[in-house]
Amino acid sequence: MSKLALAAKNIVLSAGFSLAGPLSNIFQAQEEIKKPSMGSDEYWMLQALIESLSSIGITSPNPSIGCIIVDQNGVEISRGATQAYGGYHAERWAFQQVQDPDRLKGATVYVTLEPCSHFGKQPPCADLLIASKIQRVVISRQDINPKVNGAGIRALIQAGKQVKIGTYALESTASNCTFFANQILNRPVFILKWDQTVNGHINKSKGINNPAATIYSNWLRRRYDILLVDAKGALSKNSTQEISHHHLKLILDLDGICLRNPEVLNNKNLGYITTSKALEKNSYSCLKKQIGITVFELSGTQPLTEILTLLQSEQIFQLLGHPLQSILIEGESQFLSTWLSAGYADILHFFMRPQIGHELKCFPWIDLAHQTQKFDLVSTSQFNQDVLFELVSSEIAQKLFYPLLDKSNTI
Repeated sequence: MSKLALAAKNIVLSAGFSLAGPLSNIFQAQEEIKKPSMGSDEYWMLQALIESLSSIGITSPNPSIGCIIVDQNGVEISRGATQAYGGYHAERWAFQQVQDPDRLKGATVYVTLEPCSHFGKQPPCADLLIASKIQRVVISRQDINPKVNGAGIRALIQAGKQVKIGTYALESTASNCTFFANQILNRPVFILKWDQTVNGHINKSKGINNPAATIYSNWLRRRYDILLVDAKGALSKNSTQEISHHHLKLILDLDGICLRNPEVLNNKNLGYITTSKALEKNSYSCLKKQIGITVFELSGTQPLTEILTLLQSEQIFQLLGHPLQSILIEGESQFLSTWLSAGYADILHFFMRPQIGHELKCFPWIDLAHQTQKFDLVSTSQFNQDVLFELVSSEIAQKLFYPLLDKSNTI
């Protein structure tokens, strides 16, 4: 594990945080968050971050934001999180929950992202705050969306509101990493997830022998728009991943293996990607009997290029009901290596297990160590005996995380 840590630069979130948010609020993690002083800006921003978890998986392509309103006596008035895509933003939802508007006079608003300053599916949240009687706004980080990018902050200051920015900035950035990365890359964000032994063996059939790590893996599947697995992964005993109803699972099966094992093609919200040759070679009558399955037929001449085109197609948009922002990729070591080597790996989540693997599929350690030099380590977390490593590409780290380490950006 030390070799891996040395192969990547470190950003390091606060203890108890991961790329999925505060771990102790996902489940009872071994590593607790250091509790801020009661009533401090850090305390209330942590509450806002925790509140944002309540809308994980339903806001894409919008970020999942949390908002807390505290009166001038330091007592919470209301809280809110971003609603499902197209619905209220966190600030507007929090204001909707206010029972006594008089308590807003002199109040402070804590929000995990700069309030928007433009009209989208909702009116600008900055205007809502300006028109209210609140006195102060504490913002975790600036929004890099070109439509905002500091405009909300400037509008608040010009309106005479007190503004502070930077509280838990790294942690709120990590929690909505795909939202920000999507804007930096101008394409969907690719996330690779796997678990391995210390000598590089992957075990997809037996899964993770650790309940906490399994819970975390399911939480990741809930967060991202699409789960993409290969045929071998779909046929493994670990193929019944828990996915919320609004997500889409894709099986990539260029050889038609699943057509000979149709029992794996009985999930709703399932997309089956195969080739014309595979369909001709195998009976695919099983597909016609399944409800909720969409078949995507590729030529197979340039599979990676065709898959990338498909992922950004109108068909995927229609199935998701919103623009695609993130793809979580799981599968065998060769499948993962394909994406990693091709440069379509932006975020890595992987568990390191203490067992020494022998009979399992091997993820070449040398290749992994080489590839992780292109990534920066964001966090490590202990799950009993397993250790979770989370990394982002150097491009994302340099454009998204490292500017936040400069404390001069605090207002």
